[in-house]
Amino acid sequence: MNIKAFPDSWNVYDSMGEIYTWTNDTEKARVNFKKSLELNPANENAIKNISEINGFILDHKNETKSDFNYKCGESTGINKTYFGEEPPGLKAKLFAPGIISTQGHFELSVTFTPDGKELYFTRRADEGGVNVIMVCKWEENGWTAPDTANFSKEGRSSEPHITPDGSKLYFGTTRIKPGEEKPSYGIWVMNRLDNHWGKPEYAMYGMYVSTTYDGSIYFTDISDQSDGGIKKITSENGGLQKREKLGSGVNDPTNGVHPFISPKEDFIIFDGYRKEGFGGEGDLYVAYKDENGKWSDAYNLGVFINGPGTNFCASISPDGKYIFYTKNRDIYWVSTKIIEELKPKGIK
Repeated sequence: MNIKAFPDSWNVYDSMGEIYTWTNDTEKARVNFKKSLELNPANENAIKNISEINGFILDHKNETKSDFNYKCGESTGINKTYFGEEPPGLKAKLFAPGIISTQGHFELSVTFTPDGKELYFTRRADEGGVNVIMVCKWEENGWTAPDTANFSKEGRSSEPHITPDGSKLYFGTTRIKPGEEKPSYGIWVMNRLDNHWGKPEYAMYGMYVSTTYDGSIYFTDISDQSDGGIKKITSENGGLQKREKLGSGVNDPTNGVHPFISPKEDFIIFDGYRKEGFGGEGDLYVAYKDENGKWSDAYNLGVFINGPGTNFCASISPDGKYIFYTKNRDIYWVSTKIIEELKPKGIK
């Protein structure tokens, strides 16, 4: 009715595009956003949404065609680091197709134990659409195929992170928090007990945790859309202190999301949509901390890592050699040498 009443209004077509996006009718959404752009070429919301829709289509088109080759939890017989995959250079490669990266699933957010012998990641099947955390273990007879982690069998769970010292595992999940009656989303944590994880306990509100050697926590604040972005919580005297929003290129010109902080806290990788990017829902960026504790501008990781689809949820292997992240709905990996190559002069 609004479009019929105001056929020359760019804003009503933009709103109609958003409605179709919410109902997953991407083609009608794209038609309305394009019409809005014809009437107002400066409409950045339409530009961003068309980029995300095109990226969504490309991600599905470029997803691996490899089906899951094993039964959940069975031995693969692969007795080598990183499932025997040939390590990548400065150009990203698909990681472990048919085992970790599989057709018909959305895979994201990889984390390893410090010894590299346990791997956790998130998988969501196209049918059902529920996030679960998968685990693989390098045992005497080789790596086990991914299976649902025991702690992920209650509530929808995703985005695991193991601290650099291996003592804790953080993850996002929807379950009942202390003092509440209904399930809600939050960050939970488990302590390492010998060769297994302890009982999950509620830790904090937020999304996508990563941590430093000194226990500081970096995360995405989703409690306030206007002031969200990547924030830091300092750990002091056994407690969590005030939340601090990161400055410079991390949250400007738009808020970053899904941070991975280096254990030494000298650089941070994150993702987000920015106009100079390669399209889709976002690209991976890196920013560096200088000797005064200030964050640098953000540097796009480049065309050999990012692409026109969605690139997000980066982490670094415990040996410091590889970046793992999601591209084309699968897990990719690339050499961390790109971090050194992009580092501006004057930052040690």
